[in-house]
Amino acid sequence: LIIGGFVICNIIVFTTISYLLCIGRFKQNRKFKKVIGFNNISAIFQLVLIYVILTGSIFFLNQIKFMKETDLGFEKNEVILFQSPFSLESIRYLLKMTHMRNELKKHPEIVDVANSVEITGYMTDTKVDAKLADQDSTESKLCDVYNADEYYFNTYGIKFLAGGTFTKVILYQDYGLSENGEVVINEKMSKRLGFKNSQDAIGKQLVWDNGNFKAIICGVVEDIHHKSLYTPVKATLYNYVGYLGDWYSLRYKKGKSKRAIQILTEKWNKLFPNKILQYYHLDELLETKSYGSFYQYFNLLKLFTFSIIFTTCIGLLGFIWQMTFLKIKD
Repeated sequence: LIIGGFVICNIIVFTTISYLLCIGRFKQNRKFKKVIGFNNISAIFQLVLIYVILTGSIFFLNQIKFMKETDLGFEKNEVILFQSPFSLESIRYLLKMTHMRNELKKHPEIVDVANSVEITGYMTDTKVDAKLADQDSTESKLCDVYNADEYYFNTYGIKFLAGGTFTKVILYQDYGLSENGEVVINEKMSKRLGFKNSQDAIGKQLVWDNGNFKAIICGVVEDIHHKSLYTPVKATLYNYVGYLGDWYSLRYKKGKSKRAIQILTEKWNKLFPNKILQYYHLDELLETKSYGSFYQYFNLLKLFTFSIIFTTCIGLLGFIWQMTFLKIKD
């Protein structure tokens, strides 16, 4: 619509300018000359204004296209989020969710199902100072912590640069942490720890929380944007959480959204008949959360652009009509 309006306005402006170039012989008419002068100023002002607004609109459209198409480092499309229905302390709940996950993955439309504490694409509030076991405490590096299970990376299509996902899944106390277990770090964290090659980080022991928690680095993944594209990537530690996360992520095959929701709803109602299933599409959730204000500004600009296009078209048409009337009259 914006591009169409732009073309229409250019046609009208071209017609008007062409007409004005043909009426030089009427300059001796003072009244006609005065009208031309006033309307020239008005037309130029409207023309400049509409070009400014259209340029702004094109900029916003390009930004939105950039946000939608740029690789965030993980698959945000074809992912459904749904929350855990029961208390995390319930063993019965854990068994049910394990069964539900296994049942969901039996369907060819479902790629994988993962559990995590945080929503992928959202900034985490959990941060720790982590270092290698043989480093001094002064060499600790501040990093963000995301808690996830062994299926998390496959579900989101996060690529490993070295190593692989968690293999030791023994829970530690009530935190979902594995003592002397495994962690995954991102490329930026690997570099901050002093590794020039991601492979060199595999098998090294990482400690944090004043040495209370220790784990072996089992994998290094590519950096991903857990916030908007305008937020720099942070050094990140992925810690094993088992089934104790609040969120489940279901990734389905492209074009199978309705079928995936149908399967999820059927399994949920069978296992949790007294609980209401609440689910979200991750791509829509991220657009609202990370870029909501950006879209609001764009919608206002789009509305203003349409108003300017309409007003300018009416003004230029009126200008042409007035010039034609004066020409016929003279």
